[in-house]
Amino acid sequence: ASAIGSMRAVNSSQVTYAASCGGGGYAVSLTDLATAPTAGGDPFISPDLATNGVVKSGYNVALAQGANSQPVLTSANTCNATNSFSTYHATATPATVGQTGTRAFATNNSGTIYQNFTGMPIDNGMTGAQILQ
Repeated sequence: ASAIGSMRAVNSSQVTYAASCGGGGYAVSLTDLATAPTAGGDPFISPDLATNGVVKSGYNVALAQGANSQPVLTSANTCNATNSFSTYHATATPATVGQTGTRAFATNNSGTIYQNFTGMPIDNGMTGAQILQ
């Protein structure tokens, strides 16, 4: 449940970042979402998800560019000096498959969360993954 919550947190943070900072584009690392606006204010995501590869409740959480991603704004033009892109792909995979988790999760700019039952990372095409119901 925590890994699903992490995917929801990424989606929510991305919506806020795109609307208020990225000119409609998305961050492509958790570090970018954890960077507060240069004019002041809170970061877009909580400190427990502040870096790619962070382990939260037994899951490695990461954020990257999504499929067919294109630059939207350069760091000079976003509110927090990060680059924004047209798509993103976030993943939560078990740190140790079978011990810390059996399913892997992913999400992208569609806002849909996907899962697989192998625990292996889900690629940005969501190959072999099912929509989480």
